[in-house]
Amino acid sequence: MVYILRNKNKKNPDLEFFIALINSRAYYFFLIKAFGELEWKSHPYLTQTQILSLPLPDLKSEKNKKIINEIVLLLRPQLKIGRPLKQIDMKVESLIGKIFVLTKKDYRIIFNAINELDELLPVRELQNFAQKIFLNTLGK
Repeated sequence: MVYILRNKNKKNPDLEFFIALINSRAYYFFLIKAFGELEWKSHPYLTQTQILSLPLPDLKSEKNKKIINEIVLLLRPQLKIGRPLKQIDMKVESLIGKIFVLTKKDYRIIFNAINELDELLPVRELQNFAQKIFLNTLGK
């Protein structure tokens, strides 16, 4: 996916968090279900209005602030050198899951949907993920 983000309000979390969020498998699942089609699109086409209507977690809760800070600390050095390492990608995905209180069952549904998508390059990147290892790191 390609997004250009600019932080106009410094009171909002760092951009690394939003990059992690919109590039997470959990959010991708939401996007394809809400706005896309599973058959042939490599990614859902989104208008600015749709992007602004996307659900955000409670950014003011202390629990989420800590998780967001952890995501930023993990991603900031990784994004300066390119794409995040797979273990960082996995950790960030699990932190996104914590924010939205996603379970192992939820992630199985997400992975099944992603695995059913056509083998286009952006989808292959999402599929190229240690799903079994990731699921074993989750609780229920």
